[in-house]
Amino acid sequence: MAILEAPLAQCVHCARKKGKRQCPALSGIICSKCCGQHRMDGIECPSSCKWLGGLAALHDEGAVVDIEALERAFEQILKFGTTPSAREQMAASLVVAGAEFGEIEGWAENVALAYAAYGDVDDEGLRLVDRYIKTRGRALSAKEVAALKCLNKARASLYEVDKILLGAGMQVRDLLFDRKFNLLDGAASLTACEGDVYYGWVWNLGSHLVWSDAVVSIPHHLVDDMAMAIKEERQSGTTKLTDHLLAGDSAWLVLTTLREDAADKGDGVADAQEPFDSMDEDDQAAAANLPNAEADQITKQQLSQYYENWMGEPTPLLDGMTPREAAARPESRSTVIELVDDAEQLARLRPGGWTCDFDAMRLELGLPTRQCELVYDANEPPNSQQWLELDEWERVRAIKNFHEREHLEAPDTQVHSFMHDIVENQIAASTPLSTLEAMKRLLHKGCSRHAAIHAIAGVVVVEMWGALRDKRPIEQRTIDSELGRIDPSEW
Repeated sequence: MAILEAPLAQCVHCARKKGKRQCPALSGIICSKCCGQHRMDGIECPSSCKWLGGLAALHDEGAVVDIEALERAFEQILKFGTTPSAREQMAASLVVAGAEFGEIEGWAENVALAYAAYGDVDDEGLRLVDRYIKTRGRALSAKEVAALKCLNKARASLYEVDKILLGAGMQVRDLLFDRKFNLLDGAASLTACEGDVYYGWVWNLGSHLVWSDAVVSIPHHLVDDMAMAIKEERQSGTTKLTDHLLAGDSAWLVLTTLREDAADKGDGVADAQEPFDSMDEDDQAAAANLPNAEADQITKQQLSQYYENWMGEPTPLLDGMTPREAAARPESRSTVIELVDDAEQLARLRPGGWTCDFDAMRLELGLPTRQCELVYDANEPPNSQQWLELDEWERVRAIKNFHEREHLEAPDTQVHSFMHDIVENQIAASTPLSTLEAMKRLLHKGCSRHAAIHAIAGVVVVEMWGALRDKRPIEQRTIDSELGRIDPSEW
């Protein structure tokens, strides 16, 4: 007697009689082809569906992603892009303004790679990351898919820095789509100034937002035209892309504009870098091989001498007047104030630059020093929200005032105040958590809050400034480990 094979059920999606899989989303049997092609793309698959595999992680809105997982996912996407099926798309993505990828300048490399992986949108509205998730996602772990989801949702735009939270991050404004948000990125806070504009992608790690590796600084004279050009693509009706996909797909425009500007750039713009570039080479070489405090003293002496000379030298920015002369005239006084403010911002970005007392320069020029109404007490935690809303100069001034009010001496009040500011910013922003946990532990063990700030700063600030000086990434794991080793009895 012949054994009859059970007939296949009809697929509820394509209506062909070859369905094998139970589909909870469609409440019926679905064929493997429709399941593979349309899962989470035309079919609202629940996270409980066993056919999703690792793709179930795409439903987890609370998943926290670490940077290392992101870097691994990014490498896998690019490797996937070199397979025969995607090679043509990858090659097209890496051609910018007619230049092969290998010829693109170093400053553009990360942006070009990000554009290839999750910026360039094909005719079907898909990017390389979309194709990778669709093709490989089911076989990946939940952690790997969560990292891919983060890359998939990376937001590209033009971002202006509104406020710096030294050691913790910054508040930025999306110039294309008029949004404001906070980036909790301590390393980036050491290398950015208020008013800086960047193009690139922002990653959502689940617990907070950070800059991606694909970010490039945009000169101010290019910002308006660049923003207009990207918006015109949206208004032309030639694309139906969502906001962040639109801006990411326009990376070629940004790179092209920057390449052309670099070729045309002259030296007519005032170079605020000059005080650092003009430092004696022997002194710079000596500073590089000294401990931080001694190296900072060399920089401080050089900067003090430079600005002392600067105040008495004619400059085209002041119509041939010296800053001393211009500061005495009502019509040019505001320009001198702006020049000093700009110099102060730039100085903070350079190793040792924070040692320069710009309020002393303001007093010498007869300019008003910045006034601060905030009353700070290192032994009382400030209101976190109010603290983070203050401008950097106001926080630092309040910290200085506290030490003067309490007659507390420091070898360098300017540097000391910045150290306080970095720790207070991290505590107020609750990032990284290791700083907050160290503060709680030291207080529990009997340390005063002021002493605990000094203990934490001795670890956090030294590593941050060392990384800035050596032009290397901040080693957060080193910071976390050293914070755990602080002996409360020594403070």
